[in-house]
Amino acid sequence: MPLYECKYDEKWTMKYICGHFQDVTGYDPSALLNNNKISYRDIIHPSDRSKVKNKIKKSIKQKRPFNVVYRIKTANNKIKKVWEEGHAVYREDGPELLEGIILDIESEEDVRDNNTPFKGNMFISKDVENNEVILRYMKEVKLDPDDALKLVEKIERENNIHNEEDEEWIKKLKKYAKDLNGTIKIN
Repeated sequence: MPLYECKYDEKWTMKYICGHFQDVTGYDPSALLNNNKISYRDIIHPSDRSKVKNKIKKSIKQKRPFNVVYRIKTANNKIKKVWEEGHAVYREDGPELLEGIILDIESEEDVRDNNTPFKGNMFISKDVENNEVILRYMKEVKLDPDDALKLVEKIERENNIHNEEDEEWIKKLKKYAKDLNGTIKIN
């Protein structure tokens, strides 16, 4: 299940939002659904809007998933760096929707200085695509294996992993976190 689904339009009109969206943006999801009070485009930092648009447009043209790091202005007017990964949903005449995940991240300097590879909320999911997103995140911000392992341990703590199935996913994430030069594939 995607954490967001939006129209592929100028305002990135949100049609569906779940997960920790409010924790990341500060906005109640209902404020962004159908641009009720604000559009997602409006919370993207003005200096980053064209970069986000161009990166997503290029990926769609190549029919590939996209990922992009940019800044947003939260509901309490803080500037926050986020990492977004997603893909287009196509109809006969082209892309109709975007689906993906938006994560709150710290700059690489903060990662090194504070020794904390991730700020914000993550979740473990039985959906292989969501777990692969976590792995791509580790590569995108160039986490070394130790920091990647700390990220997985944080996910484990925040999700109160108590059942065998989820423990198995955590083991797989830890295995791939240790070898960031390996392939991003969870079998």
